[in-house]
Amino acid sequence: MEHSPSSDNPIVILNPAANRGKMDQYRALLHRRLDAEPQAEYVETNRQGEAQELAMNAAKEGRAVIIVGGDGTVTEVVNGILGAGRRVLVGLVGGGSAIG
Repeated sequence: MEHSPSSDNPIVILNPAANRGKMDQYRALLHRRLDAEPQAEYVETNRQGEAQELAMNAAKEGRAVIIVGGDGTVTEVVNGILGAGRRVLVGLVGGGSAIG
């Protein structure tokens, strides 16, 4: 059963292209965690600019944003939050090529 996001439910944005596409370990960890405690919306980006749009919409709803990716993903998410004109909590799981 899918539930609609609320301001209490953060969004987890994973960029599958981060770390030269080597994101399987992050994806598996997130799926295990979110299957056990489905308290967040999980989204994988499919195109450039999508993380910015997702973050802007989440920020407008007052939702926290958790970034799983590299510097490009962080930049998009920050720009999206700034575009929303709202302050929200941000979490970062560094998964860019500098990590792996």
